[in-house]
Formats: sequence, structure tokens, C-alpha cells
Amino acid sequence: MHPAPSAANRSRAFTLIELLTVIAIIGILAAIIIPTVGKVRETARVAQGISNLRQIGAAIHLYAAQNRDVLPFGTEYNSGGSATTDWALRLSAGYISSGLRSDYGGGVQRHPIFQDPLAKIKEPVGSLHFSAHPRLFPRSDQTATNPVVRVGKLKRPSELVMVFDAGQDPTNGNSLARAINVPGINTVYSPSSSTLDSAVAVTANNNADAAYGAGSIRYRLRGDRFAKFLFVDGHVALMAQGDLKNRNIQAE
Repeated sequence: MHPAPSAANRSRAFTLIELLTVIAIIGILAAIIIPTVGKVRETARVAQGISNLRQIGAAIHLYAAQNRDVLPFGTEYNSGGSATTDWALRLSAGYISSGLRSDYGGGVQRHPIFQDPLAKIKEPVGSLHFSAHPRLFPRSDQTATNPVVRVGKLKRPSELVMVFDAGQDPTNGNSLARAINVPGINTVYSPSSSTLDSAVAVTANNNADAAYGAGSIRYRLRGDRFAKFLFVDGHVALMAQGDLKNRNIQAE
């Protein structure tokens, strides 16, 4: 006969209570870790988007330095009235990279910095997720009413935004090159001083990934409450809905 195993050598199975306790601990750890990982990823993507906008700002100022202090056209048109290129394509080809096309022909070739890592529409993702201020970046065929702008003549460069997160058109994933659907953003400066501190209106129609919203500011960060803004002086800031004022969009 073999001797009975001692208590120290006998294997001991988990009881149901112990098993449930372990499962509960794993669940608690997952509940803590998973949201943290998600926040870390979002923070990294926000940082990448801010970096993209800073590079865009540097390219804009480089363009101005080489073009008599003038900002690029938002959209350029030929004599036949057809759009041929936009500010993002112009900067991509000549001021950010080389070997890219600077026009709409042969396929659009915008540099990847014109994409926002937190863009909502992924299919198709598009190549432009930011819009430019329409007065600062005018149409080439409307200079009589919306003349080109010289950076050095702009007042309040630390307050005035020039490029920002914009809605995506679901048909192509792109934003409009020029923001034309932002309440209060005009090509002609005409507000009274008393309205400069009024908040820029935000509606469901102009804060959306839709054809109309593609020409509007898109608050798509942190639960659709914040957006990134590039200012004339080159700095980038996150602003919440309601924080953007008329003084930030009315160019003098």
C-alpha cells in the first residue's frame, strides 16, 4: 500500500468563490486599463494633429516670406472658371515636400500632414481634414471683393485663426479648402466692436461630417466638444464649443 499524500503535497482546486473573486479582479483591472489606453491613444493622436497644424503654419509663413508677405489663395481658378488647385495642394508641392503635383490634374497629392488622425470618416478617409479662413485665403477669381491678404498687416495675429478642424464630406472624406459655412466668418470685415466678444454659433448642421459641414468647423475631439485651431502667429490651441469668439474669426 502506498502512503497517503501529506496535506502539503495534495493539490488544492479553486473553490467557486475564489474563481469568482479572480474573475472580478480581472474585470476591475480591465475596466481601469482599457479606458486609460483609449485616452493615451487619443492624446497621442491629438498631439499628432497639433504637430500637423504647426507644420502647416510653418509652410504658410514660408509661402508668405517668398511671396511678398501674401497668403496663398484658398482656391485658384483658370480663365475658364474651373478650379485648378487649392492652398493645401500649393503648399504640399512647393513648401512641404517635393515631387507632388500642385494641381487637381492626375490625382490629388496633398501631403499627409493635411490629414487629422482623429478624423471620423475612415472610408474614404480623404486627404484634407482642415479648412482655411475664406477671407485670409481668398478665391483667385474674387480679388476685387476679397483681396489677397498680407500677413504683416493683419491685426491681432495671436487671436485670429486661419486654419482649423473641419467636417468631412462623406462622399470623399475631404473638407472644403475654404470654410464657407461658419456663422459670422465673412470675407469682408464689418462687425461692430461690441460683437467681437460674442461666441461663434455652433449648430448641428455646421458641426457635422456632411456635405454642408465640410465647410464648417468640426468639434471632433474629446466627445465632439473641442477642435484644433491654427492662429496667424503660428501657435495652435484646442478650443471648446462656445470658446471661439467673433474676434477670433473677424479679420481686420
